[in-house]
Amino acid sequence: LPPEHRDKPDYIGGDDMALPPDSVDDNEPEYIGGDDMALPPDSVDDNEPEYIGGDDMALPPMGLRAGFGFIGGDDKSLPPNITSSDLIDRGIFLPSLYSDDEISRDCLNGSRSSIDALMVLISNVNDEEIYACLFVAFQNSKIKQSGQYTGQEDADVRYERVKKCVDDVIAHNAKGLSWKEGVTLFCDLSEDEAASRRGLSLPKDGLLGNASPPTCYKSGDIKNFTLPSIAEGDCVEPECLEGENIHDLADKAYNSGSNESFICAFVSFQNYSGKSTPEYTSDDVDARFERFVMCVKEVGEINNDETKTWTAGVNLFCDMFEDESYPMFNGVVYPIEPMYPPSFVDFHDIDHEGCINGSRARELADIPNKNETQFVCAFLAFQASDIKNSPDYTYENVQDRYETFKKSLIEIEEIRESDVSYQVGLTSFADWTEEERNDLLGRNATAGKRG
Repeated sequence: LPPEHRDKPDYIGGDDMALPPDSVDDNEPEYIGGDDMALPPDSVDDNEPEYIGGDDMALPPMGLRAGFGFIGGDDKSLPPNITSSDLIDRGIFLPSLYSDDEISRDCLNGSRSSIDALMVLISNVNDEEIYACLFVAFQNSKIKQSGQYTGQEDADVRYERVKKCVDDVIAHNAKGLSWKEGVTLFCDLSEDEAASRRGLSLPKDGLLGNASPPTCYKSGDIKNFTLPSIAEGDCVEPECLEGENIHDLADKAYNSGSNESFICAFVSFQNYSGKSTPEYTSDDVDARFERFVMCVKEVGEINNDETKTWTAGVNLFCDMFEDESYPMFNGVVYPIEPMYPPSFVDFHDIDHEGCINGSRARELADIPNKNETQFVCAFLAFQASDIKNSPDYTYENVQDRYETFKKSLIEIEEIRESDVSYQVGLTSFADWTEEERNDLLGRNATAGKRG
């Protein structure tokens, strides 16, 4: 220890590595125990290999299965390198092909991001140590579903499967396709194990040739989902079950146009964290699917339009009915199709709170030389005001109402710029069609009333 700390036996040298005073022998205050790793070897009971010493440093016997990375709070967890015997005590094996008897403690980080980062390393540096590190991380992750390995021989067989799986994933992702693959629970499974997970039956010899067995899930195999009637009873590929794949799968569906690809994306959407509608039933699933397909096509058209300066994506409104989305937009109907990503105006550019304010309707309408976003803002304020006297808008007529409203504001501005002796401004007629005005003036004086 630095001299100024040698009279402080509770100090362990570096970062936040302090231990309780009674964790360090008062007669050996200078002991650091290797790098910044806290305890002398005899401070750990050989019969309790899961204990790492001090504060919140205890480990569960089977290692970290929650995928949170390092052990025991902050970064105080384990020695810099973990021996194979310590790993085995926690039910984790190093592969025999890996010549060293220890590996970095970082390899215990079983999070998805850590495994993905290791795959990036492997794609650039093909090294047995990185494969072994990923294998340890895989065993300590939520992804692994194969149970405890029976011993070193079993672990070595599993290791070869994981290596091949990783190589296949890297090769696929290097093709630059519209979707990505990743390490899954199947990576260490035998053909028999994988088939049972997929609800398939293998031939008696257990072989399906050199190719991997087909992947197909029905609802309830791993995750629940509801299929539209055109696919009732069908199964879907593993990638369809992951909500995080929704945007790639939506792109894939738009480009292929096949029912199968739309159904896959629809299943992914049901596991998407952004989905806010209730679980589908047989009564509403077809209507939900229809709205979802419309949304995906709208997104695709926007993203393939080179005149657009923004991109769109699937969002929580993609499967909603009007009565579900309407309250989420403060009782106004947006002319930019909130059921889908924005079309001619970026939804995120709108000051929603400032625009949905009826008291500002005339103020916003009077802004000179308005851009499209400002026209939309004035239109929202008009809907929220007591000036508006037309029937409530629907998603079917809101675009026409908006164009009529916009035309009225342009005419008002042109009149004000001309040499006239009268004043003009926003009135309840701003969103009325010519036919509605004629009905009011002549044939039907109630045509334009609300409701």
